[in-house]
Amino acid sequence: MNRMVQIADTSTNIAIQEQANTALGGYYSDLNDYEKSVTYRAKSIDLYKRGMQIDSSTFVPVNLGYMLSNIAQIFNSLEKYEKALDYLNEARPYIAGHIFRGNEETFYVNLIETFIGLNNFDSAQHYYRQIYAAMKGRDTVYNAICYANCSLGKYYFEKNKIDSAAYYIHRAYQAGKNAATKGPFLLATELQGKLYYQQGKFSSAIKLLQESL
Repeated sequence: MNRMVQIADTSTNIAIQEQANTALGGYYSDLNDYEKSVTYRAKSIDLYKRGMQIDSSTFVPVNLGYMLSNIAQIFNSLEKYEKALDYLNEARPYIAGHIFRGNEETFYVNLIETFIGLNNFDSAQHYYRQIYAAMKGRDTVYNAICYANCSLGKYYFEKNKIDSAAYYIHRAYQAGKNAATKGPFLLATELQGKLYYQQGKFSSAIKLLQESL
């Protein structure tokens, strides 16, 4: 790790320095040390922008969009939603045309989380509908659908609007079963368990917990 930090700080090769900062940003986000993650991610973004001016074939513009979207996700975790929106707006022109193509399935999810944090529910719903529209052309968006429904379900659950929460949490749970990774399903399962408990369905909550172990 010390060697990686040294490379990130002192390498004279801009590509290697950028990659080191990106790696450190990911490392600290995995540790939930979001402040350090932001520091390294912001530096990697600045380095990538400099690289684009030197060699746009190596420093592909769309990748900058992904980096900007990823740092926005970290700011959402820090509940700094205005800052997250700034980065997402900056990412938009770089990602445009690539949303829900290849491996890109997070941009709209990040926007939903940001707009919920800003209490702009109409905009959150707009991007929620956009995710479902994307399902018409592919069957691999279950991760995004699960996370989007989790965000809306959690919002309503915390507002004690249980019927609305139940609608989205159920959709999250069903999508999570088909998700490519376990993370979305585990989050949906946690929310479903909390919902059952809130509804007084204790036996259902216990059964759900047993099934998830």
